[in-house]
Amino acid sequence: MEEYRSIRNYEDVYEVSNKGNVNRILKSGKRKPMKIQQNTHGQCVITLTKKNKKTCHTLIRIVFNAFAPKHILENGKNYDLVLNSKNKKNCSFDNIEYYENTKYVVSYADMTECEKF
Repeated sequence: MEEYRSIRNYEDVYEVSNKGNVNRILKSGKRKPMKIQQNTHGQCVITLTKKNKKTCHTLIRIVFNAFAPKHILENGKNYDLVLNSKNKKNCSFDNIEYYENTKYVVSYADMTECEKF
């Protein structure tokens, strides 16, 4: 079942689902689905606007921040996020793996699946 949560720092303006869908919340209270784009690396990205300032965010990070358990988000650590499947458009929370402070080597073929921050 699809569940929606507010996007951190964009509460009451945008929401993201555990399936990777993003809605803009209109002033009337209606939800408008947003178009997900891909950057030059093939990662799903979305442009969010707040106070007339546009910012591009990776969808995998938005989904992770919305649905990861609180104890993981509150420990102050940054995580490397990786999609389980080869389908880069599948940014559902079930498809995200996270690694804490890893230093691993990936082959060139797998490198595009990794998201480094």
